[in-house]
Amino acid sequence: HGQLARLAPKMYGYYLFGGIQRDVELRITDKLHIQDVYYVTQRIKPNPAMNATIRVRNDRSAAVEASVRVRIRDGEGQEMAEAAAKVKLNSGEERDVEIKVDLIPDAKLWDPDHPNRYVAEADLSDSSGVIDRTATWIGLRQIDWNDGVFHINGQALQLRGLNRHQTLPFIGGAVPNRLQRRDALTLKYGLGVNAIRSSHYPPDPEFLDECDRIGLL
Repeated sequence: HGQLARLAPKMYGYYLFGGIQRDVELRITDKLHIQDVYYVTQRIKPNPAMNATIRVRNDRSAAVEASVRVRIRDGEGQEMAEAAAKVKLNSGEERDVEIKVDLIPDAKLWDPDHPNRYVAEADLSDSSGVIDRTATWIGLRQIDWNDGVFHINGQALQLRGLNRHQTLPFIGGAVPNRLQRRDALTLKYGLGVNAIRSSHYPPDPEFLDECDRIGLL
């Protein structure tokens, strides 16, 4: 701290708060479990398709043969598409399983005026059945720059945006979830923007989810 003070005796506009500022969860799983998931829109025409990367880990004492399945559900929980893949993991091994959901029939694309979202549900099974499952909200969209013009799903869109710091007076960085979401609502409906710059750090997941839900890039 002393060296920092000598190099930069004053700091303007960006403060580094300490402490735990976001939700903390304890997730208890089988030793064979899903470590992480990542979804990417593969295409939007003629029918939307998605690539899934499911990272699985085997901390059991023996090798296992498992199955990974991805299902796409709408907001009411109705299944729209699914795909699966087999994987063999040695003890202590972690691996990415690539799955292509080649056809999502009648899917509606995501854009700021139509923030359609679906749930990607990944599950991991061994011979006894499903042992781990995770669900993620997703949107299907394609982004391009053509001659310096931003396009989403093939349509030009004028970006109107602001920068946002997630610090509040008297609270600092420990902003509760309801205020994280309120900021997104204010930016969208109070200030009329369709895009946000998230400053120097990953925004709170609650803020990002609200942006996805209401249509903020």
